[in-house]
Amino acid sequence: MYLSAEIAQRLCLEPSGPLVKVTLASDSASTVSDGFVTSAIKLAGRAYSLDFMVVKGLCTDGIRGQRFMKRHRNVVFATGGLENDFVLGDSSACRVAASKTPTPRLFRNLQPSVKPVATKSRRFNADNQAFIKHEINYLLKNDITEPSSSPWQAQVLIVNDSRHKKRLVIDYSRTVNRFTLLDAYPLARIDDLINTIAKGRIFSALDLKSAYHQIHLHE
Repeated sequence: MYLSAEIAQRLCLEPSGPLVKVTLASDSASTVSDGFVTSAIKLAGRAYSLDFMVVKGLCTDGIRGQRFMKRHRNVVFATGGLENDFVLGDSSACRVAASKTPTPRLFRNLQPSVKPVATKSRRFNADNQAFIKHEINYLLKNDITEPSSSPWQAQVLIVNDSRHKKRLVIDYSRTVNRFTLLDAYPLARIDDLINTIAKGRIFSALDLKSAYHQIHLHE
């Protein structure tokens, strides 16, 4: 279990013990802990005394891992669906863990000589204007995006997905995409992928709600 170094300092918790190397969400990123602290916390009306490894730059105040979850008979995650609770037995699932996604750097391949481009604003009808305003307010409220002043200006577009649901996207085709060098990244061989998949017997798919909004960007 991990605790943010900033939170530990605010709570006047002094770390002690060995400094341990910690691998973060990306296997290529690691750091060294500041030591360990023991803290009493209250969660869901219950009091716990837990040992935390103190880590600088943690993505949240604290992380309680599988050791904490295994202390309970069941751990319930609210997903907002309409069906009744779906309960897995002890042997039905091996673990729940976060995906390991590297933190990308924006505009890494942008040509250094490019000048900022500002495209003209598009016109939208009243319904689409209301939809755009609603989506922008949602992104701001949930800290997915933030206000910005920039000489660059790319336009928003409204598209319909396969279920005819409106989605807000950004049109970079006339701005940064024109001046970005293409990645020379090899794709996996399709026949190797098929051979790997053919070894499986049971397959499942997880449809993430917010797509790219769940990927942290480099500051």
